[in-house]
Amino acid sequence: LLRTRLSHKPPTPSDMSTETIDWENILSRGFSFTQTDYIFALRWNADSGWDFQNAFTAASHIVPYAPLQVDPAAVVLNYGQGLLEGAKALRHKDGSIHLFRPHFHAARLNLGAQRFHLPQLPPDNIVDAMKAVVNANERWVPPSSAPGAHSTPALYLRPLLFGTEARLGVTPANEAMLVIFASPVGSYFGGSPKTLLVQRQYHRAVRGGVGGVKAIGNYAPCFEARAMAKRLGHAEVLYLDQGDELCEEAGAGNFFAIDGASSIVYTPGTDARTLLAGVTRASIVELAVKANL
Repeated sequence: LLRTRLSHKPPTPSDMSTETIDWENILSRGFSFTQTDYIFALRWNADSGWDFQNAFTAASHIVPYAPLQVDPAAVVLNYGQGLLEGAKALRHKDGSIHLFRPHFHAARLNLGAQRFHLPQLPPDNIVDAMKAVVNANERWVPPSSAPGAHSTPALYLRPLLFGTEARLGVTPANEAMLVIFASPVGSYFGGSPKTLLVQRQYHRAVRGGVGGVKAIGNYAPCFEARAMAKRLGHAEVLYLDQGDELCEEAGAGNFFAIDGASSIVYTPGTDARTLLAGVTRASIVELAVKANL
């Protein structure tokens, strides 16, 4: 729940406070980027740790949205030492704003940080940072019944954790940065049913790899497979396991199947760590278990 206001929320210029946001235009574009007002930015280095004194105060690291300065030799650009997350803040009918299971996202980010030799931050600090971004960009949280949305609109939060140190050798960075930006979004796939193309030429992940981590490098290798699917009239790709036998992941999301006769819900397991343990996936599984599906 985000009703508690930050003690020193960034000032909002008067022209912003009176500006009318064209929700129909923004949300009808689906999952598209719209620049908002503020981001969260926090630096780390191996010698002194995270750049805050004594106690962590998320609001003190809220800054106006602007391009980042990154060295061309930064480890993230050369060797892909970077992670991302994707959380949502939703406005309820009573006007209150809620983050959807933010601690799951914080825990998953730290799990990826361990795998990628990046610094971890206490989960509560990560959640506080997400709340600070939402509070600073509150005017960009869509109304619950905004025009142009095919599903519940949201303010999408994109945490990024990446190595910023300039290095030529293939070694982890001793400097890193946590950045969180936000964008109002509509539906990812739209309101109509979509078809998937079973992909046998490419695999998204293999056992022992990083398919179970939300790594920045996991997505670009899927672009060609997705383009192939779209050329054939499909919305996305259904990836199989490395043995080409079992369904594993549906492109940009987890995969579920429902047996029409028994109503049993099936979804691939995450024990092999070849697919992402999605927060929405975990929620659906919990609800299905409670409903005995």
